[in-house]
Amino acid sequence: FYKSATMTPSTCSFLLTLSILLVTTAETVAKTNDTEFRITASVTPVPVNVGQSANLTCHLESAGKQRKTYSVYWHSPTGAEVAENCIAYNIEKHDIFCNNPNAKLATKYTVRIKTVSWKDRGLWYCKFVTNQSYAFLDVNWPATIEKFTATPVGQPSRDAAAGQQAAAAAAAKAADGSAAAPYDLTLGGGLNFTCRSTCGYPAAQLKLDYRGVSVQLPDPANPNAFRVRSVSDNSTCSSDGNLLKTTESTVLLPNCSALKLDGKTRFRCAIGDSAEPAIYKDIYVYCPAIPRDYPLTQGEIAAASVGAVLGVFLIILGFVLFCQRKPAEELDESASQPMQV
Repeated sequence: FYKSATMTPSTCSFLLTLSILLVTTAETVAKTNDTEFRITASVTPVPVNVGQSANLTCHLESAGKQRKTYSVYWHSPTGAEVAENCIAYNIEKHDIFCNNPNAKLATKYTVRIKTVSWKDRGLWYCKFVTNQSYAFLDVNWPATIEKFTATPVGQPSRDAAAGQQAAAAAAAKAADGSAAAPYDLTLGGGLNFTCRSTCGYPAAQLKLDYRGVSVQLPDPANPNAFRVRSVSDNSTCSSDGNLLKTTESTVLLPNCSALKLDGKTRFRCAIGDSAEPAIYKDIYVYCPAIPRDYPLTQGEIAAASVGAVLGVFLIILGFVLFCQRKPAEELDESASQPMQV
């Protein structure tokens, strides 16, 4: 009995071969069933800004007989159907384009969102039979500058005459930070700048500069020049997932001498390096003139050198012309005198 129950090596080889054959056959059938049709989804552009248009395309390949029976559906992130085959349900919001007039023969179905909103952000998917393919619509909401203000801090100098103090007080009331009415700091004091963006995604990266020089954290060599504080929060923004945020930067300029400012200086708050009016604002400040020696630039030195050489050349030329003219005049005078016999 024990001997008859023991499998011979040839029996084991046969069973192993049969098992491999069955597994291979099942896998082939499964792959064949899976590749009977293939569905993929894509989106352009990536990312897209609120207010722009976006295209979501569904590709269907090798659907076979099922293509004549089933439809292709596009679903929004909420799961709602927005299109079936080549028909959009809401033509005010969506268009749909197919690469074949016959919806049952088409292989590409593109839904166009005419005006993208923040709520359109998320996973869209196209569905055929029981299969579906996803495409993430990445939506940005660009922020703008909500405000850029300056508040006077510190006390003006008491050494100034009463008339100067009165004039400074009147100028301070009329000042609005424009180029025509800058904040006057000629008598001392400083300004506290506050720049705030609107709600947006991604959070705005505020950049403050003066005369084109970026305002950074205090420099170790001049720690009192600026005190910078920048925070982002979503307390005033309403959005799904708390993605929308505002950014606020506060910069304290204690006085004009901290940056050796004189005359009219422009301070700018912008989002990144953009020069679009909606995403930057300017404030002008007027500081007292600082007497100092300005070193000559390379261009000025070169111009002065050329001018000096030209001046020497003109002097030499004038001397030569003068010397040539004097003998000629003497010759003319001698010729005009009468000859004595």
